[in-house]
Amino acid sequence: DIYSFSIILHEIMYRRGPFAINDDAVAADTIIQSIKLGNEVRPPFLGENALYEIGHLMKRCWHENANDRPDCTSILNTIKKLSK
Repeated sequence: DIYSFSIILHEIMYRRGPFAINDDAVAADTIIQSIKLGNEVRPPFLGENALYEIGHLMKRCWHENANDRPDCTSILNTIKKLSK
């Protein structure tokens, strides 16, 4: 799905596991507990280290409401635009 795509994109951009903060990975139990408590859990976004467009795309893909996430065609168009 789109959310999972953006997690993989985040890993590619930052070259570390999902939800990693600095060089420390966050334990899966910590993430699960935070979600159970109702917290919105997203990987850290270090905007100064990535292209603005890619960062913006990742954030759109992480939208809480799945209907507000971009579709595959929109993602593909964004990536094509960046590769020019």
